[in-house]
Amino acid sequence: MHAACEVTPCATKRRYELDWLRALAVLVVFLYHSARFFNGQYWDIRNTGRNAWVDLGAGFVGLWLIPLFFLVSGAATRFTLERHLPGEYVRRRFRRLILPFIFGTLLLSPLQALLLSPSPRSLENGWLEFYADFFAARLHIAQWSLAWLFEGFGYHLWFLGFLFVFSVLSLPVFAALRNTGAGRNIIDWLAGRSDSFWKLLLWSVPLVIVQCALRAGFPEYLGPADFFFWLLFFLYGYLLYADPRILHAMVEQRRGILIVAVACFLALAIARYLGLVGVWQQHPSYSPGFLLFLVLWSLGAWTWLLYILSQGIRLLSFGNATIRYATAAVLPFYVFHQPAVMVVGLLVAGWNLNVTAGWVCVSALSMALTLGIYEGVIRRMRPTKVAFGMG
Repeated sequence: MHAACEVTPCATKRRYELDWLRALAVLVVFLYHSARFFNGQYWDIRNTGRNAWVDLGAGFVGLWLIPLFFLVSGAATRFTLERHLPGEYVRRRFRRLILPFIFGTLLLSPLQALLLSPSPRSLENGWLEFYADFFAARLHIAQWSLAWLFEGFGYHLWFLGFLFVFSVLSLPVFAALRNTGAGRNIIDWLAGRSDSFWKLLLWSVPLVIVQCALRAGFPEYLGPADFFFWLLFFLYGYLLYADPRILHAMVEQRRGILIVAVACFLALAIARYLGLVGVWQQHPSYSPGFLLFLVLWSLGAWTWLLYILSQGIRLLSFGNATIRYATAAVLPFYVFHQPAVMVVGLLVAGWNLNVTAGWVCVSALSMALTLGIYEGVIRRMRPTKVAFGMG
């Protein structure tokens, strides 16, 4: 299923695989967050059970999930800019991303802080004081970084802030690629040199360079290394869909790409089993081992995304009622899913279930809660639709 009509981007055909991949990525991040109660890192609210397979699965998903979000968003931008002028595009991005970030932060972030609070005395002075202290404490330790602004205040909503920043920063680049002869020549040159397996792998070289240049100096989550690493995926999403020859090559070479992707993951899994990944992450440096880790990380993320996207083109290039519903619901669902998971997880954590039963309970109950909020409140009223990116 990779005929020219299925991989050729055109203004008259909606790229349904991007809608499907976006919706599936949100579902995966929901399941990933549900599983965080059963692995060895992250939240303080945890089930008493642990499972090494959950850790391994979380590591696999973590390799490509956030890059997938940005890559799909960059690809969708290529088609959005066909329909909207730059100024209108920025206004739409603000309404779609920043308004949900603001309202989600005001409504949900203090609640998440309360759920994560280790002290039972957190509410001794009442909810309103706790609410005010949440924002005052973060303003008091202002670091004036994107991580402080978007993750410090918004928790999981940091993604919306980063995506807005990427959209604005990339707009002059996209305009030059679309509207100038030099830009069109660059795309033509790139497409002509992306027609084979090895040439597609070369796209990972800038990813490796960014990682090797910045990761040791900025190892923190959402720091400059993450920012520029993910920005490249956003740009790559646009470029992949800028010329159908690139998509053709990607689909044709998917089997070889999968072999490289699996090899990179297995190498990282073995390094993790040997305890090397933990050492490298805790003590980043420019040692040969750490640099090899960054190469495997970058190449693994890129090849998994190429394979996932190629499968999306082959299998998901269709529309139906399910994807139309999911496309409308995906942003409100993303905004509300993590607080719902945390509320349910706090309840389930006291049940002392085994890992499988606990994960099923957390997933099912928090899914029902999140969809209930969406169906019962968000999509029923115009103000809530606008506030959470549907207006």
